[in-house]
Amino acid sequence: MRAIHFCTALLLLITIGITPVRAQNPTSPTPLNRAEEYALAAYCAAQSAGEPFLCRLSIAAVMGNRLSDPRFPDTISGILQDAGYKSAPVREEDLASARWAVRLAAMGVDPTGGSLYWAWAGTADAAELTPRLTVGKRIFGVRE
Repeated sequence: MRAIHFCTALLLLITIGITPVRAQNPTSPTPLNRAEEYALAAYCAAQSAGEPFLCRLSIAAVMGNRLSDPRFPDTISGILQDAGYKSAPVREEDLASARWAVRLAAMGVDPTGGSLYWAWAGTADAAELTPRLTVGKRIFGVRE
């Protein structure tokens, strides 16, 4: 059943012009419980309000990449705390879209090529990144 959902999601992404890419160091799918999925979706929705779906998927992928990196906490709640996330209200349609993004990222879809950070273009944070993906004015990348 999960494979069917994954294939449907991949077909949808390709149809709208997004070519899903696995991280350079692919990891196994990240299992999430409902509370983790909801918290991560709420975070992605809040961080990407008004942005396209690709931005939500990229943020979810970055958070998943951080799970497998020893420089970050090894739990979703730890990563969200590390990112300074405070629960905030989000629109239901943004949350629904973000939940799809989180599910895809948990299955290993990563359009960022293994990025661990994102920043707004033109900021000091963005200048520190080696970019791997740009979505609108947001840059996803790594710090070398």
